[in-house]
Amino acid sequence: MISPYDYTPTTMADILIRNLDENTLDRLKKRAMANNRSMNAEIKSVLEEYAGTTTREEAISMIAEARVSYEAGKKPAPDLMGLLREDRDR
Repeated sequence: MISPYDYTPTTMADILIRNLDENTLDRLKKRAMANNRSMNAEIKSVLEEYAGTTTREEAISMIAEARVSYEAGKKPAPDLMGLLREDRDR
């Protein structure tokens, strides 16, 4: 079965957004100015960042896979608290 996430478009798509709230538009304009981008580039960046984030289901699946691999190899799980302490002490 082909996953919908495996789809790779061959052309760039255009999107029309209707009835955008005035406050949202103002915030996007400010973000674009702060990032020295056009409105189009800022909206594209926001959408690409959001679309690239891991979904809750994907995160749960990745955690489950890691747990199975640790249990199968009988490797000890990493000491997360120790890693946090090390990071804090840097």
